[in-house]
Order: sequence, then structure tokens, then C-alpha cells
Amino acid sequence: MKLCLSARAFAVSGGKYSVTVEDLIKLAKDIGYDGITLRRGQLDETTPEAEVDRIRELLRRHDAPCSFVTGSSVKDEAGLQALCAVIDLAASVGAFVVQPTARDRAEVPWMQRAADHAAAQNVVLAPQLHNRTAHENAEQAVDLVDSVRRKNFGITFEGSHLLLQQRPIRDGAAVRLLGKRIFSVCVQDYRLAPGEPDAGNYDGTPYKPCLPDDPRGVNLPDIFAALKEVGYDGFVTVMAGAYPGMDHRTHFERYHQVLRKLI
Repeated sequence: MKLCLSARAFAVSGGKYSVTVEDLIKLAKDIGYDGITLRRGQLDETTPEAEVDRIRELLRRHDAPCSFVTGSSVKDEAGLQALCAVIDLAASVGAFVVQPTARDRAEVPWMQRAADHAAAQNVVLAPQLHNRTAHENAEQAVDLVDSVRRKNFGITFEGSHLLLQQRPIRDGAAVRLLGKRIFSVCVQDYRLAPGEPDAGNYDGTPYKPCLPDDPRGVNLPDIFAALKEVGYDGFVTVMAGAYPGMDHRTHFERYHQVLRKLI
């Protein structure tokens, strides 16, 4: 498996980031990550051609693979064209996983058409487990992938949403259920925080971020043991947001230290 770093922690308002793509690559490589991911606002259908060329050259020069490019949901022809443009851009910079979102089952035909377009570019589509989508949990994700019925359509596994949803099938059990449908893996860590001040609200469930070796968070050893059981050997992307009282570099170093031992 290869470790990559997301710029999520550097996100600011308006789809912008407080770090450049070049500086993100340098930070990731300096810590020991293999590469990065590219989110909307870094690379999407609105990105100028010159910037796409620059990103391609940066990835090549620093020998930094891109684990995936974030796409969007599709509800009409305009949305499909936008997603197809992202697929083309991803392939052009050497990223062969795109992460769209399917908000409901009505989007299955659109995902089929997007997957057909992606197949011509050797790109796979892999929406992430996420609340308020048609791939909210492992069971729904199995149903969605099997409904789309395209070999290049799978799922991005991410365990913290399942913990916050308090799903009975989570961690390694969810990985085993999804099996070969997993095309990408993202890691962030949260814990339940009932009655604690300043807790976030996840559909009515109080939560707080935690470090990747906190036993109150997702069971990463179980997840990675299961990933190895099902034969997963792709990208693992750290997409953690900011952690209170810790600078970004130290936070990402902690994830790197924990995950290198697990992969």
C-alpha cells in the first residue's frame, strides 16, 4: 500500500487552500508519504490548462503519485459533463481513481455513464463511505456498487463515518463485507463524545477528533488486517482535518508513524 496526504486540513472558505499543491507535495514527501491527493479547488473542471500542466509536472518531478481526484454528484447532463471533465483531467495528471458522490439511487444511471467514460481512460470511480449519501454504510455501498454493475465502479473505504453512525458492521467487518469492491482507502479518526463541551454534531451524535492510535476511535489495526485479507494493495490517503492544540505537520507525522506500521 502507498500512503498519500490530503490538503483537507488546509481548506479555507470558497474552495481554496492555505497551501499550494507544490508545498503540499514537499510536506508530504518530507514526512515520508508517497504522494498526495487532489481535492476540488486544487484540480477540477474549472482548473486552467496551464495549472493542470504545472500539477502534472510537479507530480512527475517529485515522484509523487496522486491517490485520487475528488469529483462531484451528478443529477443531469451538465453534472455528467463536469464529472467527465474531472475524469479526463485526473487521467492527464496520472491519477486513475476519481471519487464522485451518489446522493441517492436515482443517480445510478449517471454513475453508469460516468463509469463508461472513465473506463476509456483506465480510470476507476470510487465514492467514499459518507453520511447522507447512497453509500452511507457498508451495506448500502455493496448495494450501490452491485447496482451500477461496472467493473471500474467501487467504493472508497473510510471507517470513522461508520463509528459515528454506531453501525454494527464497521471496522474490519465492514472491510470484509465490501471485499474487492474497495478501490481506495481514506483515513481520519474521530470518537464519540457524549456530554462533552465543544463537541461536533454528526446527525445528532456528539463527536470529537482523535489521534490515529486512540483506542476510542476507529480500530485501525482491525481495518488494515482485513484490508490485507481481502487483498487490498492500493492507496491509503490521510484526510484528517485540523487537530486542536497540534500543528498540521506534527499531526500528519503521527498518522504516518501509525499507518506505516499497519500497511
